[in-house]
Amino acid sequence: MRTIFKISVFCFFIGLLTACYKDLGNYNLVDNNQIIITTVAALTKTTVPVGDTVIIVPKITWRYPERDTTSAAFSFEWQLVNATTSDVISNERDLKWKSDKVGSFTAVLLVTEKATGVETRLTTTVSVTSLYSEGFLFLSEKDGKPILSFLGRITTKSVRPKEYEYRSYVDIYPAGNDPLPASARLVTSYIVGSEASEIMLIDDDGCWILDGNSLEKTSTLRNVFMGGGYPSGFQPQYFYRGGAANWALAADGNLYLGLLNAFPPTDWLHDPIMQTPIYVSGGAKFRYLESSVAFYDYLVLFDELNNRLCFFNSSWSSVGWNEGQALTIVSSSTPPIANIAHFDNFKFLSFNWSGSKYSPVYSLFLKDQNDGKYYYYEFSISFDYQHTITVTGIQQREFEGSAYITDNTLFWRLDNNPYVYFAEGSKLYFYDLNTRAVKLYKDFGNGVKITQLRQALKDINAPNIAVVLSTGDFYLYDATSAAVLSAPDPSAEGLIYHFSGLGTVKNVAWKYKSSFSYSEQIWSDY
Repeated sequence: MRTIFKISVFCFFIGLLTACYKDLGNYNLVDNNQIIITTVAALTKTTVPVGDTVIIVPKITWRYPERDTTSAAFSFEWQLVNATTSDVISNERDLKWKSDKVGSFTAVLLVTEKATGVETRLTTTVSVTSLYSEGFLFLSEKDGKPILSFLGRITTKSVRPKEYEYRSYVDIYPAGNDPLPASARLVTSYIVGSEASEIMLIDDDGCWILDGNSLEKTSTLRNVFMGGGYPSGFQPQYFYRGGAANWALAADGNLYLGLLNAFPPTDWLHDPIMQTPIYVSGGAKFRYLESSVAFYDYLVLFDELNNRLCFFNSSWSSVGWNEGQALTIVSSSTPPIANIAHFDNFKFLSFNWSGSKYSPVYSLFLKDQNDGKYYYYEFSISFDYQHTITVTGIQQREFEGSAYITDNTLFWRLDNNPYVYFAEGSKLYFYDLNTRAVKLYKDFGNGVKITQLRQALKDINAPNIAVVLSTGDFYLYDATSAAVLSAPDPSAEGLIYHFSGLGTVKNVAWKYKSSFSYSEQIWSDY
């Protein structure tokens, strides 16, 4: 019995010693050089167009910085991971990887201390975008054929004030595909998902739809109509993408509607457009406007038959799509809106909007048919749930720059800024709505004509002005900087980018990268 007791006690102490040994082995005997990994933000670039180099510079904090922290003591391995693959792309401490495929990836850095085998990791997101993600899209004719070209805008600094780099590409449509329609006359681009967009070419027939990244043909406008065909006599003039609706405008002025039938929408484009045009009491003949889609909720068109502006509501909250009801046209019974000039006596020259989604400001230039004078009009509108218009902020006055313009002058009111840019012949002017002063920005010379004006947001409250010339040249200028606008030659100080060799430009459109970038333009307080 005494022997059994001694054996039991011996075993008990051996067990204690073993437990102590395991504990010491797990926690105290491996004195690793513990590290913490972040990134050097100023040197790191994780969003790039395909073909560019992803750069990630890790910032490593060592527990024992006095020890060896080189590759002699540590190994480094970078892995690129997506939903289906995991590839080792570097064994250097700093990652420099030339992107070869479009998509979102996870970059993982594994740092292993060789002496102990202790591993620490850093995980960050890498986004490789198409060369044609965001920027200006050009439809032009060159060497007797239609071509698409692109001026891409790449974000180099995402925090405000943002910074960008521009890159130009002529004739980007993939070789070997079906030739672009010879009758293509307009191009537009619209968002079809959080990170997806499409391009539509407006022509006399099918109106091609292209994938916004690959530029591959995916469908036609004809297929978007119910039954897969156009209404009888339909000739396309334009296509508008709304928040809860698609709109097709015909050359005869009829407007066709396609409502989304589910919320949230399950298909961003191919919700069928009806074969019957929207009914308007008294009839209507709608005209294409450059700035018709002010934001997701409303479509604004000019009715040439009744000389009025018409506002169509397409918001999810008020369409009543669960009941399948048609949209309500909301325009004043006294065209166009109470207390605003009656268009019967005026020639409608231009329409633009400025501001945010919730506080849009509409700007018009009109010509009095009686005395030939030019007028500037400005007002804001809001809608209630019964689609009733409330008009505020009305301004109407003779335009102080009338001596510089004709019936063919081009106008563009900058977003969230007190400037209107206008072009007459070869001359580009800007008009300050606060001081009411007009100043020449640039004269491009004899024989040159400015054919189109656009804007690109440098930041939410700082747009740039874009100018297309009859020579096939494109210029992008700083349009809001006080230093630029006060300079003797604003164009010399404000030039951002010059793109040439485009041929005869038929149309230029801004292409959005994602729904987020679109929201930045329509929500100034985003």
